[in-house]
Amino acid sequence: MIYQIIGLKIEHLIESANKTKMDEIYLTSSDYKRVKYLVEIIDKNPGFEYSVEYLCRESTLSPFKLQEGFKRMFRSTAMDYVRDIRLEKALFLIKTTDLSISEIVYSIGLTSRSYFSKIFKLKYKCSPRIFRKQSQKTISFN
Repeated sequence: MIYQIIGLKIEHLIESANKTKMDEIYLTSSDYKRVKYLVEIIDKNPGFEYSVEYLCRESTLSPFKLQEGFKRMFRSTAMDYVRDIRLEKALFLIKTTDLSISEIVYSIGLTSRSYFSKIFKLKYKCSPRIFRKQSQKTISFN
């Protein structure tokens, strides 16, 4: 009798754990709307100092659902999405303004020019300075 009770308790715990995992993976349409809401915020203000905690608080999503939503919608984490938006804004500013690279770095919410150069090179295959020179040459030919 004791073994049956212990067996039933173990079975119940396993079922509860599996149900919790399935609930975490399942994203509702409301969850997707919350992720889209965050995307609008990030797109409008990429220079803000975002964190996973802030995004969770702003959207009322758990960290798991936040990351899962971004992974399913953009194939990246929330913070990778923020970084990519910042790089896109930096690219635009490099092409269209006379701001120094340092000014651009600070305007997009980063504090390290070397980190910015590193991630810019990874994404665009050249340094910000070289990209600016190439884009200026292109403009002068038009």
